[in-house]
Amino acid sequence: VCASIGCPPLAGTPYIADALDKQLNDASANFALNTDYNRLDPSAGKAELSAIFDWFGDDFIEKYYVADARKGFSKKENSAINFLIGYHPADQKQTMQNSKYKISYIDYDWSLNKK
Repeated sequence: VCASIGCPPLAGTPYIADALDKQLNDASANFALNTDYNRLDPSAGKAELSAIFDWFGDDFIEKYYVADARKGFSKKENSAINFLIGYHPADQKQTMQNSKYKISYIDYDWSLNKK
């Protein structure tokens, strides 16, 4: 990640081999659920996504694309929504999966993080 505010937050501790999978999963969950970066609102039919999904959305296709889900979405939009929903609590996932979303991308904040 870069040092800008628009990037997913860096961990405050070093990554270590024995805990790497958990650390990366925790960082992914933090990014997915943090409304500074992504906002899914099934009741309003809105999905405001980090610009990272616009720029690098193809990187999510292999693991998160579901062919029969979200008709009319590009593969990268489909994959981004599936990635984000995967980190939400189980009791919210069904509603989120069945919702139709109008996707927009949040303006990326290139200003630098503080120490």
